Amino acid sequence: MYTSRQPEARQWEVEEALLQRQIPLPEHVYAFLFKAEPSGGRRSFQQILQTIWRAPGKWVRRWTGRDAAEYYQAIKEVLTFMESSMEIKHDNNFDAHNH
Repeated sequence: MYTSRQPEARQWEVEEALLQRQIPLPEHVYAFLFKAEPSGGRRSFQQILQTIWRAPGKWVRRWTGRDAAEYYQAIKEVLTFMESSMEIKHDNNFDAHNH
């Protein structure tokens, strides 16, 4: 979307600017587009316990369809943002009564 407005910008430059938050986006759009990636290092004992503790909640969310519903809602929010930012805004000075 941003590269279409700036043809001189390269796609990787725009992506890097987005990753570094140099291009302002709503927080929910950042969260959807750039999910936090788990670190590749070893996990601590506390992190392992937290994963085990949260597992039943994740299973319930998956079984009840809440994960999918939230994912589709996030897609809808991103598309709404894109549509609203792509709209051409011009002053509508046309007055039907005068023409």
